[in-house]
Amino acid sequence: MGNPTFESVTPLIPAGPDLQSALDLYQRMGFSIEWHDGNGAGVKRGSVCFNLVRNDNREWASNASFSVAVSDLQSLHEEFAIFGQTSARWSLSLGDGLSFT
Repeated sequence: MGNPTFESVTPLIPAGPDLQSALDLYQRMGFSIEWHDGNGAGVKRGSVCFNLVRNDNREWASNASFSVAVSDLQSLHEEFAIFGQTSARWSLSLGDGLSFT
């Protein structure tokens, strides 16, 4: 008998009622669209991928949270600031307690 290993987990992330607007945002953040079927889409940047799901359930969207590790948080913050994506909806924290919101 073999020894199977898990290789990845792809989370489902609520995109709200307008999937296309969410896809536009993620493309501006450097993600590519891997697939799209009208109610959902897979996006990828580097080795990170996840599925965006069109969803009108505000409770699910309001309670969703994710932890994302990046190699250079300051550079990512600067990259996002170029197109104004540093709103309070983003909370990027450094190990020394500095937080960009």
